[in-house]
Amino acid sequence: MAQAEHREIVWFNAVRGIAALEVCVSHLRSFLFVNFVAVARPTVLDRLFYFATGLGHEAVVIFFVMSGWLVGGSVWRQQREGRFFWRDYGTARLTRLWLVLIPALIWTEAVDHLGISMAGGDGYDGSRFDMSSSGPGNGAPLDLSMAAFAGNALFLQTILVPVLGTNGPLWSLAYEFWYYAAFPLLAFAWHRRSSWRGVGFAAAGVAILAWLPAPIEVGFVIWLLGWLGALTFSRIRASAALPLTLASVVLTIALLVVFKQRTIAGSGIFLGVAVAGLLIGLRLQPNSAALPRAQAAASHLAKISYTLYLFHFPLLALCFFSLHLTQRQPGAAAYGEFALLLGAVLIVVTGLWYLFERRTESVRQWVRSLWASR
Repeated sequence: MAQAEHREIVWFNAVRGIAALEVCVSHLRSFLFVNFVAVARPTVLDRLFYFATGLGHEAVVIFFVMSGWLVGGSVWRQQREGRFFWRDYGTARLTRLWLVLIPALIWTEAVDHLGISMAGGDGYDGSRFDMSSSGPGNGAPLDLSMAAFAGNALFLQTILVPVLGTNGPLWSLAYEFWYYAAFPLLAFAWHRRSSWRGVGFAAAGVAILAWLPAPIEVGFVIWLLGWLGALTFSRIRASAALPLTLASVVLTIALLVVFKQRTIAGSGIFLGVAVAGLLIGLRLQPNSAALPRAQAAASHLAKISYTLYLFHFPLLALCFFSLHLTQRQPGAAAYGEFALLLGAVLIVVTGLWYLFERRTESVRQWVRSLWASR
């Protein structure tokens, strides 16, 4: 069992780390480079770069599938085995979310107010939304009010309040939280379906989903694909691991290419199916000691992924809006600047991870000790 868990961490770290990095680089590229249609004479390198750094939304789909696998799969297994306790579950989820989210909200308030004073409002007024592809824009003005702060802290962004300030990536956190709330209720209802309690829990779970906006409900379908993957992987023979992994990689890349060319209804669900297949294949892969440096890099990116996701955008907005930087054509100098800025962001985020996210388990244990002392 320990071996299997280690194998899961090695491969899943790579996926989670790459997805987190993709969100960051997609925003950095949007700030730094002109849109691809405006590139004068794109080379093969330019085309590959724009494709590889243009998958931020798709990376969030990967996060949803992984979350469904890890959280949904764990909840289902614990309820089936009679080891699920609501207090422990709530403690684990809220310490994981709030220990990074609350500092990120304070960071957003501070960095955005600093940026507004330095930029004279440029960018923060929504005038440069086409440049950043996130944050404030026409019809979505910057909101740094206490109501927005509280609403984001309670995971009500995009439901009752806008995302706080420039921190557009916060939208997905509301999705995740309400999946964490609804799924255990529905799972409990299934495992207790012959009792009145099961009916009550089912009604509560359905009520939550019915209250949520349609895009969040669609995202729940994607999240459930990860849960289904966690349920089915143990029924697949290990000999199918490599063929399934390769087929899923090919399918995922093919879907990404197609979705970049045209808008297709249900694209997130199609991609979610491919990613779920990929996770099953990776989960069945034998552990390997090869490429230790690559594994170490993946492990680091996976550790800081949540912090990177929540902290990077206000920092990028501060840099580009306050310095009144304009987008540029791709070239050697611009690529070098891209690498330097990305390295700087990762250094800052690693420091923030050290201050907050690194302490998640110790804070979780402290909270549990408070419960135990009562």
